[in-house]
Amino acid sequence: MNAPGPFAARVSRLRQVVRSITLVLGFAFVSHCIAAPQPPAEPPTPEIARRKLNDAEALFEKNPGSVGAKWNLSLHLELLADTLARESSAGDESEILGCYTRSAALREELLKSAIHVAARGPGVASRDLSVVLAKLGGFLARRGDTGDVDKAFAHLKRSLALAEATLDKPSSSPLAVPDAAMISINLGLCHLNRGHQGDADLAIACFTRSLDLTDLNRRNGQVPAIQTHIAAESMCLLGKALLARNQAGDLDKALIHLTRGLEIRENALRANPASADAKRNLSVALEGVAGCLVARRESGDMPKAIARFEQCIALRNELLAASPDSPEAMRDVVLAERQLGDLLSRRGGPGRTDDARAHLTSALDLAGQVAKKRPASALALREALITRIALGDFLGSHAESEESTAALECYAGGVEMSETLIKASANSLDTLRVVAILHCKLSAGAHNRGDGPKAEKHGRTALKFLKAATAKGMKLDADLSRMHEELKELLNPVL
Repeated sequence: MNAPGPFAARVSRLRQVVRSITLVLGFAFVSHCIAAPQPPAEPPTPEIARRKLNDAEALFEKNPGSVGAKWNLSLHLELLADTLARESSAGDESEILGCYTRSAALREELLKSAIHVAARGPGVASRDLSVVLAKLGGFLARRGDTGDVDKAFAHLKRSLALAEATLDKPSSSPLAVPDAAMISINLGLCHLNRGHQGDADLAIACFTRSLDLTDLNRRNGQVPAIQTHIAAESMCLLGKALLARNQAGDLDKALIHLTRGLEIRENALRANPASADAKRNLSVALEGVAGCLVARRESGDMPKAIARFEQCIALRNELLAASPDSPEAMRDVVLAERQLGDLLSRRGGPGRTDDARAHLTSALDLAGQVAKKRPASALALREALITRIALGDFLGSHAESEESTAALECYAGGVEMSETLIKASANSLDTLRVVAILHCKLSAGAHNRGDGPKAEKHGRTALKFLKAATAKGMKLDADLSRMHEELKELLNPVL
């Protein structure tokens, strides 16, 4: 064992900072696909959707100059992508992306056709393009591969501009207002998941706009079912954005919005208890309320948060049992189990330690499965790394001796994953944050074992990623800012 050097002797102060770090768990990105005006009572299977698309392709090949054939082809491309996205089968992503992208390109061409615009109406023709761009943007944001977020922003901004431009026109679609509200929600989610400086404020603005549009829609007496769904979604997400910003008074405001959204979701599931969408929507609302209670920490909040997380996990396990190969269903369970495991670990008490271990171990296993199914997804890699750190924290805090290697081994198992994640998503604050925390914990662990050089090496790496975050103008929370200053102070004497 190496003797502690000057750096290792000073790094002990950093341990207290590391112990105070609470990972900001990324909010699950919800893919909001704008519904067609008259969706089929029974959506087609992928096989039927592909057969219909083949027929549309054949018709288009015979009549490439036909506006009708082009429109028909764009519809069936969108239908197949919707069907595959709904099924959530692994391996379909490239086909989904290709269908949405081609459908959008065809509709861009159709919007320039006077014949098509006259037949559909200017407002409806604009909506046709706006809808498929919103679906394309939502899909890319949910997938989270390299470069996907930037592309998602571009598609969603174009989609929202088209939707907003038709709101006050007589030729607009009856769904123009809910379309604009849902697209605004998607754009807000992109900001919320990206996490750059100012993104929380931009997300709040998007969700507030969506609520404003919902109020307008209700006053006009239009599509009450869609209006109710949008209202609940806007309230829940506005609450999460306020929680992420966490300025004075934000937590109480967040809980008000999240609770209102939860009540709407509970009513929706009671009205349709067999609906998978209603179950998932309710699980997201439960997760949001629980997270806000954990952050607020007022008297009685923790038992309520535990109960909400348990309800959330029960619903998500039902959905996972119905779709055992779905990466989205797996990730949903990971998020809830990890948060509950972390909460139980910190609360302690009879039986809590074993429950915490079970939840965290299950979460890490599922997160690893998702990462294997989506090896290019920055989101999947980041979730697996966050979960690994959470389990390492648990092992370290419940070890019989501080010299235990269990936690360090758990952290060290994430180094290779962190390197892949940096390559895939080096501009993400969430990525820079979680990688910096990983190396900070490895630095403190190496110091505990008397390995000064390794402690210094990981400390330098942590500082590098924190510097990269601040250089990009990203805002560090209080814990990370303190960690940043400690690392700079500790490393300066040996630089």
